[in-house]
Amino acid sequence: MSISGTPGSFSHTSEFGDGIEVLYQYTEQNPEAGGINVAYQYSDGLEETSRIVGGRAAETQAIMNNLPQWMDMRQKHDSVGQQLVHAWGKNLDDTLALYDQYRKDEFLATAEAWEDLHTSVSELSFGTEEVYRPNFRNLLYNSSFSIKAHGRAQRPQGWQVSRFAIDGINFDTSDSLFGNHSIVMDPVYRESMLTQVREDRIVGGSLAASIYYKPVTGTAATTEKYDASEAGIILTIEYYDGTVDSYGVGFLKSTGDKWSRASFIATLTKETSRISFSIVNNSSTKYKVDLPMLEVGKSPSPWTPSAFDVPPYLNGAVRTVTAVQVIGVPENGKTPRKYEVFQVGSEADFKEVQIPTRLEPFYPDSDPLPVMPQALGRQIDFFGQVYPTKWHPVSGKLQEKSLTSNDVFGNVLPVDLVYNANGELVLDTRLLESGMEVLASCTYRGLIYTVTKETYANKTGYYLKFVRPDKIRYEDTYVESLGDIGFELDLGPNFGIKSIDEEVNRIGLCKKFPGVIFIDTTRDRRFYFRLRYDYFYADFTRRKLFFRERYLDRGAKIQVL
Repeated sequence: MSISGTPGSFSHTSEFGDGIEVLYQYTEQNPEAGGINVAYQYSDGLEETSRIVGGRAAETQAIMNNLPQWMDMRQKHDSVGQQLVHAWGKNLDDTLALYDQYRKDEFLATAEAWEDLHTSVSELSFGTEEVYRPNFRNLLYNSSFSIKAHGRAQRPQGWQVSRFAIDGINFDTSDSLFGNHSIVMDPVYRESMLTQVREDRIVGGSLAASIYYKPVTGTAATTEKYDASEAGIILTIEYYDGTVDSYGVGFLKSTGDKWSRASFIATLTKETSRISFSIVNNSSTKYKVDLPMLEVGKSPSPWTPSAFDVPPYLNGAVRTVTAVQVIGVPENGKTPRKYEVFQVGSEADFKEVQIPTRLEPFYPDSDPLPVMPQALGRQIDFFGQVYPTKWHPVSGKLQEKSLTSNDVFGNVLPVDLVYNANGELVLDTRLLESGMEVLASCTYRGLIYTVTKETYANKTGYYLKFVRPDKIRYEDTYVESLGDIGFELDLGPNFGIKSIDEEVNRIGLCKKFPGVIFIDTTRDRRFYFRLRYDYFYADFTRRKLFFRERYLDRGAKIQVL
């Protein structure tokens, strides 16, 4: 594949920020069926199951207790009768929980005063009298790479990577055009490839594919380039009649340490059924890539995200603002960090979203008043006895146990919510049998904050997971983790008398510092982290954006596309 024309340099200051120079080039390619060797197996070995819809409700059993004691549908939690009334029981459970929370918040003695829900709101005017018009041309999900998949997968959400090349994909937080990070593709580990498959029905016309890239090691710019199958982007189009066209463009071998945009145009000859967008690096050069784009049109246009670029746990949220990022304050001459801020769908969701997007180390200047809540939920038996329940780690799993008796209601592991290769939200059950250990947990606003130790692809890491405690059946072995954040602790062996290796053993909240958690180890060391919530809500009637974090107070800049 070749690139025609002479690359020209220009600055994308209106799009991404000041001082970013971009080499820009594109060319139209003729259709070639089978002209590029493309692997059709993109999966990283995902072992999946369907999402948990709903969950067991205590009030379902309470409703069943109005029936005679000898009836199976009263005595058995998993009877067909209980399943029939479960929807009503779940709604009643949620209503009672909402009222219980409201009642607690009305009294100072019972209110959870360390919660930080309403005080960290900033606002921003669009600063123009013109009507704001968002722009979403990109067909690719998560093209900024800001939404991570579960931590151990080491890939952006919605993109697939070969399990055998997982070490060849890394995040670079120090150099991105927009959002949290770019992707470093290291060809040392066999092949390095990211793929997203779209099942889009497009009849005729053209598709423009593009991506920003640059070699990690900057040398003098050159016009010499790789073939697309060595380093570049490949578009594989499958038509309804079973035929396949392949298009691609290779990367320049050097861009002079500047971001370059490689593009090409694909002409559609029939109705499409499936489109695969692959970023490939099998060359001898390590590349950074950012902001891939696939759009309908005869030429590439400035990058935009998809309207559906929101984390999977924000159910039903759709963007009405093109994109928002925060540019931090440079420290010690370093490049300022960038963070993409995600839009929530309603004011209620903005107030209630409880899943942080990142962790920051925190150093308290006084006693933080630590607490370790574990109570969450309740169970009702067929005699009408109510058992408040708690969740805590036992033998490497989360155990649901009665607070008032020795009854145990189940032992489960958290499984991760991910997009599979077909773009469906599923649960990844790969580590259910081995590779995951629950070390600590506490409850917070209806979720279980769980610290896990996970081993995958010969790597071991620590992750903070945000777990929904819902199960469908009592014998279920897993619950749903809506998201997780990887973190590092300076843990090491204890060379004292007992020679006990240091490990995480507790997690809790800080009453004095809203939004701060602590993690304890077996060597009586304590680490503090502040939870950051990068979310905003758009109020177009007042022409303002409301943020969960006070970015401007810390000297950061907010950029709206």
